[in-house]
Amino acid sequence: GSALAALRAYADRSPEAAELAALLEETANAALDVLGAMGSRTVLRVGLDTMPYLADHAFHLQPDGWPEPADTMPVVPATAIIEHMITEATTAAPGTVGTEVENLQLRQWTLAVPPQDVEVVAEPATQKAPDGQGKAGDPDQWTVSFGPYARATVRTAPTFPPDPPEAWSHDPATERPPAHTVEQLYGERLAFHGLRYQSVAVVHAESDRHIRATVRGLPSPGATLDSGMQLIGNWVLNTQPTRTLCLPATIGSVRLYRRIPTDGERIGCAVRITSLTDRQVTADVQFTDYDGVVWAEIRDATSRRFDRHPRAFKVERTPGRAACALRQPEGWVAMPDYWPDPASQDYIVRLMAGERGYREFERKLIAHRKPWLLGQVAVKDAVRLAAWDEDGTREIFPVQVDVTADADGRAVAVGPLDGPPGDPGGSAPERRAAFAYADGVAVAITAPPAGQPSGTRTHGIGIGLAGIGGKRKADLSAEEEALLAAVSGEGNPGEGASGEGSRSSWLARFLAARDAAAQASAPGPGRAEEPETGQPPGDSGPPRVTGADESVITVEAGGHSYRMHHRELGPPEDPAARRLAVAWT
Repeated sequence: GSALAALRAYADRSPEAAELAALLEETANAALDVLGAMGSRTVLRVGLDTMPYLADHAFHLQPDGWPEPADTMPVVPATAIIEHMITEATTAAPGTVGTEVENLQLRQWTLAVPPQDVEVVAEPATQKAPDGQGKAGDPDQWTVSFGPYARATVRTAPTFPPDPPEAWSHDPATERPPAHTVEQLYGERLAFHGLRYQSVAVVHAESDRHIRATVRGLPSPGATLDSGMQLIGNWVLNTQPTRTLCLPATIGSVRLYRRIPTDGERIGCAVRITSLTDRQVTADVQFTDYDGVVWAEIRDATSRRFDRHPRAFKVERTPGRAACALRQPEGWVAMPDYWPDPASQDYIVRLMAGERGYREFERKLIAHRKPWLLGQVAVKDAVRLAAWDEDGTREIFPVQVDVTADADGRAVAVGPLDGPPGDPGGSAPERRAAFAYADGVAVAITAPPAGQPSGTRTHGIGIGLAGIGGKRKADLSAEEEALLAAVSGEGNPGEGASGEGSRSSWLARFLAARDAAAQASAPGPGRAEEPETGQPPGDSGPPRVTGADESVITVEAGGHSYRMHHRELGPPEDPAARRLAVAWT
């Protein structure tokens, strides 16, 4: 650069110097054109070792000192991806700045654990010719991909645009005080962000269609722009009664009129909601500097909305002290479906079961994932509720209870753990467990840990659940059919054992009782031999109902007679749901 400038200084005195300077400048420009046509490619190491700030952009709270960081689910923010894309485009076009990111498509989360290499590629953008073939596009426009996770178009220019738009104004008459202060937003985990991403400083006001705040520029990549995304989520949480979990999906454009502040500068931020449906929310965001001059605008930021039940949200915020499952008077728990769609199930499973549980969840067929998840949560909450009965001051996180199967396939709950299963600190009391699932509800029951009194239970434990009026095949024996007719009053209204008892209700109770007995009679610890004879238990065929009244159904299974308590389970918090019958040891 300095040598070429010196050569130009001689151009007025020497035709040869002028000719040589022109030739070298032409060569340099040609080289830049060639290099620009090649684009730029960088391998970015994404992990907590290289990007420790991502520990503060993790969805889930786990116990202090928990040795498995994957269980917190740290991810790269969408706004950090935008900044990485701008860096790659300006690397491809030296001497330029990124002025706009268009049509950002977020395809999946970029997880920071386990560490991974993400290839960031900037290529010259092409446009479609009328014949459908690609042709050269705007030389200042770049198609940038962030691994398989995101894609966008980035515009570059020698300088930022000199003409930012007018700052928005809002009618104070439409505004009200915010529903939550910033202290509540972060301190009560209404937003999951840790210190290095807590970029909202003060929320000033909100209305039915906007929210405005003062935010601050932070050095963590994406943290400054992320304040706008946080305010969109905060507005939804404050104003909408349901589906308050928002996850970003697309951004129409991000326009920059100066460099993104990262030094603690106080910034004005206003969010305008442009579209709201049951499935998504779309908003525009405007950032202004101290003098009220716009320095950035986000247009058409669309987030998908998902169900977030208040009980589930409480567990997200305080997982060590809250349970999702509903405790029943008889000691077992019922777990309604708080995560009806696959995306919300995928979001919550690491909080409940950790990375190890997530891998098991992922291996299952999609149709089997929900029953597995609800069963896991039900057993974990049954254990935690029992532990809180003994010490209500102790924090016990769902991930600290491990639900597995023993060598004979029976459910076993181990916990509370001080570390993941297999970790040196991961040992705790073991207790037998049983759970069942039907029609979007799981139920679970646990026995005291080994060595503690188990009440009146002398054999295994079990619990069963069946939909009333369902299409499940019953396969009742002739004796069971006769008993069902008698207790339900079939053909003789008023003569059955239950005043409420229809055939469908009693049939569901029979099925639930047989399922519970099958669980209780399965081989397992302490059940390999008959205690009286030392011989393996006799195989008496499938469980058979041999007696029933309003409080107990008797079932013969595995050479034992089980007295099953039973009742109907009303739709947990959903009057439109089908009624269920539950039976337990």
